[in-house]
Amino acid sequence: MKLSACPMRRGKSSMKKHLVTLMLAMALAVSFAGAAPVFAADKTVETTSSPAPDALELRTASDADVVTMLSDERAMYRAFFATEAGGRGLTAAKPRLKHLLSDPDELVRVEAAGALLRLTERSGVPVLRAALSNEASRSRLTAARYLSLVADKQAVAVLQNYLTSKLSFERDTAVHALAALKDDSIAYAALVAGLQDENDLVRQSAIYLLGGRTGERSTRMLREILQTSQVQMERGMAISSLERLGTPAVVLSIIDALADESPVVSVAARRALLKLTRRIGAPEGVGLAQAEDWRAWWAQHRQEYKEHGLPGAGG
Repeated sequence: MKLSACPMRRGKSSMKKHLVTLMLAMALAVSFAGAAPVFAADKTVETTSSPAPDALELRTASDADVVTMLSDERAMYRAFFATEAGGRGLTAAKPRLKHLLSDPDELVRVEAAGALLRLTERSGVPVLRAALSNEASRSRLTAARYLSLVADKQAVAVLQNYLTSKLSFERDTAVHALAALKDDSIAYAALVAGLQDENDLVRQSAIYLLGGRTGERSTRMLREILQTSQVQMERGMAISSLERLGTPAVVLSIIDALADESPVVSVAARRALLKLTRRIGAPEGVGLAQAEDWRAWWAQHRQEYKEHGLPGAGG
């Protein structure tokens, strides 16, 4: 009996495909550094039947090893290490990545094309466009994510559709990709959708991404989260994102959070204030009294910081 004719094996194959998708998503999230994106991916029989490298194997591989592994007989390894090559900016991998544009596995082709795009090489764009145009392709979201790096209009439209996907990891990917665009109207619309998402991780992604998009609107949205969210983890992440924005405008909001009922939030607020201001002789602990002390101190020194910036910003 052929494998495809066995219902039980079909079920196991489907589960394996799902697990492979999640594993690839995790690796790609690390590769894109801070964005925590996840990608839907095409899986051929070869891809789903081969094991994937673990995070340690990817992290400890030398640059030369990464280039070598692009010739591995296992499709999943070729795909993972193509992603790694793009993430590391390995120009030495370009010849092999170009060769992979004709790989029999679509996932490998798309990851190679995406890696080349990240290396400012556009020879793989036709591969990405082909996957983007194929609604049945499991690599479509991945292709859209890569093409969004060059603000491709069709890719942006596809990503906007994914904001309402039934799968949370697809919505998360779309939020990450769209939030990185220079167009404020598109980026903030995606962030608002992320903040309203029913999935905790998607909401947390949106909060995190606000910390990487400078501007008064990001500050205002993070303040609102601090004031209205009933989830201490979300308030804590809002503190972290305000810290990353690192402008004098965020200081009072962080000071207010010193009196938050959750130690997770109040301790995060104190740590952020110490890092951003480098204040000598700051009060110990957290709470309302400490918040009042910080407010008085900030009123006295605010102008100095507005003129010269926060010493701990961006550090």
